Amino acid sequence: MKKFPFFVDISGWKIVVIGAGTIGTRRIRSLLPFGCEITVVAPAAEKEVESWAGEGKICWIAREYREEDVEGARLVLAATQEKAVNDRIEEAARKRGILFNRCDEKDACDFHFPGLIIQGDLVVGVNSGGRNHRQAAKVSSEIREVLKRMENVETERME
Repeated sequence: MKKFPFFVDISGWKIVVIGAGTIGTRRIRSLLPFGCEITVVAPAAEKEVESWAGEGKICWIAREYREEDVEGARLVLAATQEKAVNDRIEEAARKRGILFNRCDEKDACDFHFPGLIIQGDLVVGVNSGGRNHRQAAKVSSEIREVLKRMENVETERME
């Protein structure tokens, strides 16, 4: 089933990310510019996640996931490498009616993460429905290049 590209203001939303490895870190990085309150639950984290926590950009709880971690969240992301843990996270989110995404089963997700291109107020999202990440990454890269060229043209006009 195709997902509708829905742009929504998530500023101030409590978002819980369980897992702080490569995928969790990518998800957090994507969310940071949008003013949400990010809580990360993971016994260990990538250095970038540790840094964001140290800077106060996110809250990192350095321990294993517990069901109560999703309480009050508007969005929950399961980004662990353990299917059984992701299943438990999904069950807890669904029971509470929380929007949910998991890294290991694209068809179980309420939404997919797009490739993001942000330039000033412009936000472009590219998504392949979780089926062709390379194609989405290639298109995202091409859009970035077009926007850079457009920016250069506008800068030249101003001079």
